[in-house]
Amino acid sequence: MAEPSDPSASDAGRDQGAEILGRWRLLRADPTLDFAPEAGMEFRPGGELIYSFAVGDQRVEVGLLYVVSGDQLRTDNPSAPHATAVRFRIGVGDVLVLDFAGAEACFVRDAPRAWGRHVV
Repeated sequence: MAEPSDPSASDAGRDQGAEILGRWRLLRADPTLDFAPEAGMEFRPGGELIYSFAVGDQRVEVGLLYVVSGDQLRTDNPSAPHATAVRFRIGVGDVLVLDFAGAEACFVRDAPRAWGRHVV
């Protein structure tokens, strides 16, 4: 996956996904998806994604990269070879719905600076 800041990426590709910018927290997910407790995501401009989850009484944050192409969200972990592609949409009530081939996870917007910092 090309990094979002890669000059070979099209301008249109870099501009897509503005609707998902910001901080989101997990509302509910299909149990087969096995999301971490209290999962959250923060989509930042330039293709930076922070995935956050609870471990005991602390939060862990993992730095990822993302690219949006149409209704596809592609994420990549630069520190471990793991890329994922998923369909997404903004549903009723401004809910971010990630569709993993029929199994869905729903996220709601979260307050800025709601998490502590423990980036992995």
